[in-house]
Amino acid sequence: MRIFFFSDWRIQQLELVERLLRSVAPVDVIVYGGDDVRRFLSAPKQNYFAHLAGYARYGLLGVIGNDCWPEDRLILQAPGVRDLHAEPCLIEDVGFIGIEGAICDGERNAIGRILHSEGEVRCHLEQARRRLGEQARRLVVVSHTPPAGCRLDIGIRFGFSRLGSEALRDFVLDQQPDLVLCGHCHSRGGKTALLGGSLVVNAASDDTNPELARVALIELDATASPPTVTWLKPPTRLRGPHIGPQRAEKLAAYGITRLDELRTAPPEVLKAIQFGPLRRRRLESYLCACEENRAVWLETPQFPSSMLFYDVETGLVSPSPFKGSAPDPWLIGAFDGQELRQWIVPEEDRSRRRAMFEDFLAYVAAHPGATLCSWSGSCFDERSMEEGIVRWAPPLLLRWRPLPKLDLLRMLKKILVLPLTSWSLKEVAGWCGFSWSGDLDGFEAGLLYEEYRTFGEPLPVELIARYNAEDVLALAHVTRYLLSTLPASTASPGAGRER
Repeated sequence: MRIFFFSDWRIQQLELVERLLRSVAPVDVIVYGGDDVRRFLSAPKQNYFAHLAGYARYGLLGVIGNDCWPEDRLILQAPGVRDLHAEPCLIEDVGFIGIEGAICDGERNAIGRILHSEGEVRCHLEQARRRLGEQARRLVVVSHTPPAGCRLDIGIRFGFSRLGSEALRDFVLDQQPDLVLCGHCHSRGGKTALLGGSLVVNAASDDTNPELARVALIELDATASPPTVTWLKPPTRLRGPHIGPQRAEKLAAYGITRLDELRTAPPEVLKAIQFGPLRRRRLESYLCACEENRAVWLETPQFPSSMLFYDVETGLVSPSPFKGSAPDPWLIGAFDGQELRQWIVPEEDRSRRRAMFEDFLAYVAAHPGATLCSWSGSCFDERSMEEGIVRWAPPLLLRWRPLPKLDLLRMLKKILVLPLTSWSLKEVAGWCGFSWSGDLDGFEAGLLYEEYRTFGEPLPVELIARYNAEDVLALAHVTRYLLSTLPASTASPGAGRER
């Protein structure tokens, strides 16, 4: 059975669902995991769910989310569409059970309009399973709220918390369904996990970036365990310097779908998309970088003569890295070109954290004249260090603040063009020839630390320390490589020397 699953389609284009459906058709059933279902009624085709249902052999199954209104249940009663919370469904020998809204326990997860207590959900699941009977040899649970116990239930919008349902977890462990399809927790969208022998899939799309759309094509085969999940990628839009989703859409309306077509675009088109001489210059440099696969310098960079590369690990950051204070570090990594050093204090112990900052500042003092170099674009590492010193060792501010510091990404983005669509350190370092050995990212590292700090979960210190070490070494590698791309006449003697 081929299942097309998506959830929490808050700001993504409705037409994108149809395009992705067409790319993988035929499918047996479409499943929607809840929230913002009213958007699917205001579409040009009236009830868009009913329109989408025509692409699947057995139509569309769905539940409403916690942010929906009670009357939104009517949207799931269109032709070819079924409300799984109101009525479980048997398709071939697979029973589908639905749970709408947020599953709450007192104040925990009691957010929104559609709320059900853990006790209500236990009864609902038991009744739904009985109604399906023995004909349902396999089970699929569709719940807006994830189950507890699988790390797909972390909420961060209203503070770091676990929002998963214990009643659903107990049902999954007892009944062992083949699949649990959920959403609700946007930060865990696009991820899977095992709960007992059941595969849990969270397909919540991002609620801040309309381009982060998560759609899973799931193959549920009686002979395969667990089911296979393929995350579908939205069609590639036009990308380049100063070309975001809105400008790309305007260009498409003028029939421009390739960057090189902008070279000969009529003046009225360039005026309509506000693409003046400076933007055209950067675009031309980008096209040149792509055609020749090389770095293009717009200006001669002013690298410090001596650099110390450093990177910090913290808990989770706020949604915008430019707003509010940064979380203080528990791990600091530094590289002087010869030796990698790390200072690691996971415990929030004042004396140990103070000693960590004292030791790091002593290390910096042993490299007189060196500039502390990081990579974030928002001076995150610098702000995080200051936050930690203010919290744990305020007298050390007099030693920290005068130190020369440089966010290399912030500097380079203004004067350098690379043949890439992202400035992430992983992508830039990879293009510069750095070999990565792990797939951990900053968000996952922060999440692991928050789970340790908040819930007492074991902290994989060695794993995160390796990730931190690679980031620091990658930053040094990127700097050395980019310096090598400068014309000989522009590179001053000793520029960018590591200490």
